[in-house]
Amino acid sequence: MSKFQVRQQLAKGDDFLLQTFLGGLLGIGVGALILVFHAAIDGAISLAGRPSDWASWQIIAYPIIGASLTLLMFTRFPNRRQMGVRHVIQSLHQAPRHWPTTNAGLQLILTPVLLATGHSGGREGPAVHLGATLGAIVTERFRLPRNNLRTFVGAGTAAAIGGSFLTPLAGVAFAMEVVVMEYTVAGFLPVIMAAVVASTLVSTVSGEPLVPFPTFDQIQDPALGWVLLVGVACGLFSACFNYCTRWAERHRPAYSILLAGLVCGALGLLVQDSMGDGHELWRQLAGGQLTLALLAGWLAAKFIATSLVIGWGIPLGVISPLLWLGAGIGSWISLWVTGQWVPVYALIGMACAMGAGLMAPLAALIFVIELTGQIELILPAMLGLATAIIIHRMAHQGALFVDQLADNGFQLQLHRSNHPMHHLGAEAALQKDFVQVPRRFAGLPRKADWVVWREGPKTLGALPWLEFVRATQALAEGESLTQLEAVQLGRVKRDATLAEVVSQCQQNKWHGAYVLSHRAVRGLLIEHTLREQFQ
Repeated sequence: MSKFQVRQQLAKGDDFLLQTFLGGLLGIGVGALILVFHAAIDGAISLAGRPSDWASWQIIAYPIIGASLTLLMFTRFPNRRQMGVRHVIQSLHQAPRHWPTTNAGLQLILTPVLLATGHSGGREGPAVHLGATLGAIVTERFRLPRNNLRTFVGAGTAAAIGGSFLTPLAGVAFAMEVVVMEYTVAGFLPVIMAAVVASTLVSTVSGEPLVPFPTFDQIQDPALGWVLLVGVACGLFSACFNYCTRWAERHRPAYSILLAGLVCGALGLLVQDSMGDGHELWRQLAGGQLTLALLAGWLAAKFIATSLVIGWGIPLGVISPLLWLGAGIGSWISLWVTGQWVPVYALIGMACAMGAGLMAPLAALIFVIELTGQIELILPAMLGLATAIIIHRMAHQGALFVDQLADNGFQLQLHRSNHPMHHLGAEAALQKDFVQVPRRFAGLPRKADWVVWREGPKTLGALPWLEFVRATQALAEGESLTQLEAVQLGRVKRDATLAEVVSQCQQNKWHGAYVLSHRAVRGLLIEHTLREQFQ
């Protein structure tokens, strides 16, 4: 198969073998990257110590130091403040010609600093940002048709989640539900391959998930009535969290990043364990260290700290906070109902809070099942999830990332961004039955569907064969063809999607486009034909 035929297959999204192979390579790259990323975070946390061991001056000083370094970096790169899953979603659906990579570099540097200095947030959102960026780089470096961008961004996302938690299936569901926001057969294979390869690499190197999580030998059956209560509580809590995070972002004060560090430190003085990534919660619950009052205080402090930190511009993730807040709610209900900590309610709370807050029920359900290995959780977790999402929607809240983008003026229009034209490259729809003639009339050429000639530096004139014959009947040999009322075709890049071709035609008032290969016209794209074929 020639190189052009391979590119044409990729443009159609039909070359599953090459896409899957590249997905495997991407999985290796993302797996290695997140190994380094999580090692940097764990190293920074070990160097600074856990917040529970800090003195009072450290509780105040460390978050302010982390916020100051963040502000310094943002001052140096003022146009690179957008980070995390929300940035990935916006970039993917805007489909920029060149994916922004400086943002990912800043994310790689700042996340260890911020988590080590006690800021309340998660590491999974930044990991997704890094994985998705590496997927976009693969698309650009290999000069693949740009309809492959969403496939490999999704693959990088799945690899980052799957490798971090050793949950490849949850990584695939997260990529499809939260980032790509659609399920396609063509998109599944490379995404699955990337997630599996990254998880296998991390498991081989580390032997355990990069994000610490307890193991459970046996989970007792929960009472479905209390599961419903957990669902209702998590639905209300996730709706409040989304609302408060968005409110904090809309009403961001001056020097909000420094204020976020100050607030985080002040809350840490009251509830020291509310600082950081929250992974100490399980140890304290299992050790019986948290009573109803202490757990309620932890929930309140963690809620306030995280919503303000994220809303005021600290570039950390919200996936871990939602998981741990959900676990806290489930634990509080189990303490209240049974008088002791029952892990199953905490696990169901995790699924409910994450699924409702991000509007990703399948990803949340699979995530908890894969983490615990307890397939018996499926039925109660589904019941709790459905209840939580209904309550969340009744509170007029949707997916946090989508709502944040809307608050900032970017309305996701999935009927457009997921249109078939975004899934096909220009080379998938080229009309190749044409003949190119000189600009000056030299007689009728061989018969073809289209006749084209050069009208400007990057513009072609074109007419269907019969129209060209009629239009040139009155022309003498040597007269210019530019005087004919021809269809105007502009040049587009070979890797453009059909959606980008139509957009450029509208912007430049072209009637279609053409693609060059080795300085020769490879094929034509007529706008009205594309609209009729792919409407």
